[in-house]
Amino acid sequence: MVAKTIKKVVKGFPVLIHPDESGGFWVECPSFGGCYSEGDTVEDAMKNIEEVIELCLELQEEENRPEFSHSNSSSSFNPLPI
Repeated sequence: MVAKTIKKVVKGFPVLIHPDESGGFWVECPSFGGCYSEGDTVEDAMKNIEEVIELCLELQEEENRPEFSHSNSSSSFNPLPI
């Protein structure tokens, strides 16, 4: 079976879900540098990255950082149902 990256949107931000070679999945949010998580299932990975995105947004607010851009996604980014 060929491993495929799954594209989704969480809280308005694009995320990429990748199968992990050792099992499970890892997920990244390109709009936030260093925003990664993992899970045993796609659903777990999605839940975990949602929490990480929420924490990144809270940190942004606390530190008065410029708003993260939703525009880091390419115009060809389309969420795919799984």
